[in-house]
Amino acid sequence: MYNEKKISCIITVSSNFNFLRDAVNSLLAQTYNNIEIIIVNDGSLKEVDKIINSINSKKIKLYNCEKIGRGKALNFGIEKSNGDLISILDSDDLSHPQKLEKQIKFIENKNDVVCTNFTTDINKYNKLLNLNLKISSNIVDKRQFIFRNPICHSSTLIKKNIFDTYLYDENRKNLFDYDLWIRLNINKKKFIKINEILTYKRIHDNQLYENKKRLFYIFSTLILKLKAYKYFKKNYGDLIIIILTTIYSLIPQKIRILLMGKF
Repeated sequence: MYNEKKISCIITVSSNFNFLRDAVNSLLAQTYNNIEIIIVNDGSLKEVDKIINSINSKKIKLYNCEKIGRGKALNFGIEKSNGDLISILDSDDLSHPQKLEKQIKFIENKNDVVCTNFTTDINKYNKLLNLNLKISSNIVDKRQFIFRNPICHSSTLIKKNIFDTYLYDENRKNLFDYDLWIRLNINKKKFIKINEILTYKRIHDNQLYENKKRLFYIFSTLILKLKAYKYFKKNYGDLIIIILTTIYSLIPQKIRILLMGKF
């Protein structure tokens, strides 16, 4: 039954191609075989062509685009997909070999998005690769989205028909996933999280949060938190938490590290 469902794994890549080979290989190593890997090369980088051609797998479909932006690249990949389900993987992240095999068992009529726990500790992730992990799960409470994005983008498996109505917002500059999750929750889509660590999220210097666009990122996050608060709030205490966490995020990273070390 499960093997009949085809999964389209979508990776968009622009200048962040340094870890692309690892990301693709983590998909090729999946124990669930009925997949296609769609690479959207957002910028026609020669480096991406070289990487994908050197891997040489029939499961991979490479699409070279002009610089169209992340939102359009994600939607383009979905448009080109032939699967029943969509799995997103950021080009610098990794998937556990059993990730899709375990996730697909939770895709039923009542579950629209299945995500997993994740780690940013590569050493911990490597130790997990050979484990036969047990499955447990829980419903993702929509109220969690008031305070943060509780879902790692690269951990998701999503029903393809969701995208018949809801796509990534191509007008955004960041937080494409957080925005989509809030809209899906507003429209009563069901999120399930597998409690095992099946995704590795890589943290590196080129990411948005701590770079020169950090203030814009914090402001964008605040706007989405307030949107979630509008629909999912429980009391005014939620608003106070939003304000306090936003103030905390404005503190420079080095000072925050010092503070965490003292408390």
